[in-house]
Amino acid sequence: MNRPEAAQNNRWISSQLTGTPRKWLIAYMTLIAGVGLGFSAWVLIGYDPPDPYTTAVFAILGIISFNQPIKISPKAEFHATWPILFAALHCYGLPLAVLTGVPGMLSQLVFLRKPLLTALFNSGQLAISLGVANITTGFVRSLTPDVITCEIIAMVVGMAVFDLCNITLVSQAVCKERQESWRACFEQMLLANRRCLLPLMYLLSLTSALLCFFIGNIGLLLTFAHVLAVSHLMRFQKELDLRTEESRTDPLTKALNYRYLEDWLNSEFPKLAAAYTPCSFIFIDLDGLKMVNDTFGHEAGDRVLVDVTKALISTARPQDIIIRYGGDEFVIICPGADIETAEAIGNSLIAVCSSPVHYKGATFNIGLSVGIAAYPDDSDVGRDLIRLADWAMYHSKKSGGNRVCKASDL
Repeated sequence: MNRPEAAQNNRWISSQLTGTPRKWLIAYMTLIAGVGLGFSAWVLIGYDPPDPYTTAVFAILGIISFNQPIKISPKAEFHATWPILFAALHCYGLPLAVLTGVPGMLSQLVFLRKPLLTALFNSGQLAISLGVANITTGFVRSLTPDVITCEIIAMVVGMAVFDLCNITLVSQAVCKERQESWRACFEQMLLANRRCLLPLMYLLSLTSALLCFFIGNIGLLLTFAHVLAVSHLMRFQKELDLRTEESRTDPLTKALNYRYLEDWLNSEFPKLAAAYTPCSFIFIDLDGLKMVNDTFGHEAGDRVLVDVTKALISTARPQDIIIRYGGDEFVIICPGADIETAEAIGNSLIAVCSSPVHYKGATFNIGLSVGIAAYPDDSDVGRDLIRLADWAMYHSKKSGGNRVCKASDL
């Protein structure tokens, strides 16, 4: 289905929708916000908080947790909110859970600069989900003996119902915004983006509720400290992954570099060899790049390297790995490709890269000298295959370039 194009974003609502679909989205979000906030007010009428200290602890931790998301992966985000909400719900009741969650959601107006209707909607759906979870937990408790095992079962069922209700209400808004089917949005939000999070979310929430039940607010603070430790660990891991990726990427062409090749030969090639999976190595040297650098300057040569890299990526198979070996040399790892497949890939690369290059009014041609070596035909040692492919490339260049030469033919 076509997505709407016109952006209509402001501090009231952030949406790409226009016209009637936008009005329906606003009406739905306003309805949920009104019902949820009205329910919150009804729950809190006449409520006597447990004590100022406990109320302040839960309210402050709620605000902090809602504004400090923890990214487990690019698509998966975890808040420390669950452990705090369910500790409040199971140890002190629904009103304190509402006092913990709703102000935290509303605080996103200030700290995360969320649009007003979005914050109101999130607060409303959270209150509704807490109410449904509370009813479910009470029902399960009424059916089971008053023992800790049954209490744990009631907590887990309440968490699951809260999760389902929460995602159901949110996915309705998401599917209207994306103009996709509700089922697709629901399934994606329920599992696709959260599979790695579910065990952590449920375990932390259950642990928090039990610790708070047995040792009071100290247990809650211990759980929150654990979540903060996880947050810092994930940030450190993200930074480490970024630095590792940068160390294995060529800064000019953004292709992988020699360090990645070394890592791959040490870690991945032995797996292919153990499974007797064919694998070919294509060694490429650019013909004419020195002339370009000497005539037009190294800026033109860099432009050629970038354009050639893009051509290699677009022509090679999705599973092939493009590596800038150094200077004007590239290596392409072709997992699962026998020598005939690799030769066809090499000829395709030559055909694509033979197109004239235009740079600041000048036109010049770049060719490719290509050498190929394959496992297991030529060798069963990864570095030997690289050397053989390099040797074959050298013979291709000595024969005039712009052709494919196989190590097995030498």
